[in-house]
Amino acid sequence: MGETKINHVIIQSEGVFNIGILLSETNYDIWSQLMEMHIAEREKLSYIRGKMKIPEASDAGYEKWYAENQKVKRWLLMSMSPMKRYIRIPAAHEIWSALSKTFYDGGDEMQVFSLNQRAFSAKQNGRSLSVYYGELTEIFQDLDYSDKVIMKHPDDITAYRGSIERIRTHIFLAGLDKEFDQIRREILRLEHKSSLEECYSIIQREAMRLTTFNEEIERVEASAMIGGTQIDIGIRRDLS
Repeated sequence: MGETKINHVIIQSEGVFNIGILLSETNYDIWSQLMEMHIAEREKLSYIRGKMKIPEASDAGYEKWYAENQKVKRWLLMSMSPMKRYIRIPAAHEIWSALSKTFYDGGDEMQVFSLNQRAFSAKQNGRSLSVYYGELTEIFQDLDYSDKVIMKHPDDITAYRGSIERIRTHIFLAGLDKEFDQIRREILRLEHKSSLEECYSIIQREAMRLTTFNEEIERVEASAMIGGTQIDIGIRRDLS
């Protein structure tokens, strides 16, 4: 009798909802962004933004609204740790609004201060260039998200963005390891002010050049060492 092959089929229902983290007292910013992405993917944003008009219980569409609202409520509640205090709130958008008022303080000045502090103190410290650059760009993205400056005139917008870009370029250059001192000075002397991405590209090429140069030195030194050893052996043979 041959073995019966069993094929396992995993079915994921629409109700299964997992963004990877639970809401806590400290992660509302990232949690809310991930939550909104997942809800938007399921085309249910109107249920948390309050744009879905709540029908009367006697209306024909009430049952459909109620079922969809309960589904979104479950997504929210199952993705947070302080669940109990929100479970009796009837509409999903009311829960979303309550969470915003509870965890987000508007300007969030402490978070901006912390991000700036991390940016100005960031150093490469022997790490790969990509890891150091990735750390900074992540911080800068969070700062952009928290930036509430509003400008209308195109020239003002361009000038403001240019100023921010210049500061961030200097932060990146300042945190580089000592081996990049020369190329850093060359970049700062350029008449054309390089963007952060341009600077990273230049430094990356320099890192590759230095790696190749150091490998060549090691190869030459290894060859010289082998050659010296062979000469020494030859001399000993001649003397013996």
